[in-house]
Amino acid sequence: MRRIFGLLLLCLLFTQIDRVELDQSCCPQHDEPAVSAEPTDVGQIEVRPHCDASAETNLCWDVVLQDENGEASQEDESEAEETEETPPQPRVPNSVALEDLRLRSLIGREGGKLIETNETVPSATLIEQLERETCELTLPEPTPIADGAVEVYANANMSVVMVGGLFKCDHCDNWHANSASGFVITEQGHVVTNHHVVNNADVETLVVMTRDGRVSPVLEVLAANEADDVAILRTNLEGVTPLPIAPSGEAAPVGSPVHVISHPNGRHYYFSSGVVARQGMVTGPDHPVNALWITADYARGSSGAPILNDFGQVVAVVRSTSSVYYSTKDGVQRDLQMVFKLCSPTENILDLIATPE
Repeated sequence: MRRIFGLLLLCLLFTQIDRVELDQSCCPQHDEPAVSAEPTDVGQIEVRPHCDASAETNLCWDVVLQDENGEASQEDESEAEETEETPPQPRVPNSVALEDLRLRSLIGREGGKLIETNETVPSATLIEQLERETCELTLPEPTPIADGAVEVYANANMSVVMVGGLFKCDHCDNWHANSASGFVITEQGHVVTNHHVVNNADVETLVVMTRDGRVSPVLEVLAANEADDVAILRTNLEGVTPLPIAPSGEAAPVGSPVHVISHPNGRHYYFSSGVVARQGMVTGPDHPVNALWITADYARGSSGAPILNDFGQVVAVVRSTSSVYYSTKDGVQRDLQMVFKLCSPTENILDLIATPE
């Protein structure tokens, strides 16, 4: 009898274990935020809900660093006083990295301060400047800075920036940021990103933020090309080491390793690796343009990120993806087979730069 009871207890235990694993990793409801009226305390970072904004973008969260005594280092004036009539607010969704929450909150908060002090340039002005075709810049020598993937990330990640389009949602008074990617190419803080990142009339302005939290307004578009989907921005960033730009496609032959440091879907400073899959030309509005395809993963939010070879040289810029499905039924694409990752090679950047005489 004891043996039978023990077996029943063991079966019940395994059933409960399986149920817990299913709830944590497989259950669809974890893709949506649960609701809680209280801020979620996460160690040295406090995540404070501001409003019931999109669960997908998780924009309305304020992350406040705490001091040694556990007190918030910044007052959150926008948080409503708790009353019986205060509606429940979403807590931070599961499985979101704390560093991502901190950076996302910081770029919105610090960028908003720049707007309030009239230090930013309206997006309409930046969009008009996309017509500029060339600029004069002095680039550093394309000296290798790494030897292999580990050194590439270690030596290049601080030169990658977040490019944020600032806006306000319909739920609160805080500034939020749609984050894309970019990278510094000169000691004066000039940044490369995509043309389509700048060409967004739905945001108030653009700012860039370094990994250590320094935020600068985008002061000017120096040059851009829509067909190549590249743009060079002027910022007031200082002390950021520029990435070396490879002068030709010979630095990234087909089959050679490449690496991406970007912010896919809000996962900031994500590192992925692959190989150069193809080089060639793609159709443009007026004429064919240079293109490069890679197998390293990236997604939305990665636009404008650097593609680096094993020596840490920029060989291309993230541009877009194109998915191939096996079939389409009732207007719905089914059975994803491949995702092609199209990049803009560095010669397209160099075409925008005239060397000062």
